[in-house]
Amino acid sequence: MNPEVYVVTDLVTLNGPEIGRTLRIKDGVSFLGRSLDNDIRIEDKTISRKHLKIEKVRGKLFVTDLSSRNGTFSDGKYVIPGHELEVKEGVPL
Repeated sequence: MNPEVYVVTDLVTLNGPEIGRTLRIKDGVSFLGRSLDNDIRIEDKTISRKHLKIEKVRGKLFVTDLSSRNGTFSDGKYVIPGHELEVKEGVPL
């Protein structure tokens, strides 16, 4: 039996000032936040300057909240800061 593989290459903003924006996720590590030095920049006051670490490995997407002020939620559940979480395709983040 072959293991399930989910290829995730994009995130789409679902709310906020950049609703509908598609964010391309590159292989390896990317950082998301308001600051100019992030790989993915979102200009939204609810997003921390350095909010989230995103790692794409072999088609799978892993996120780590970087102790952001407002936190990160996946499928409506709080993501514990500093803990890596796999995000499946179609699951809201």
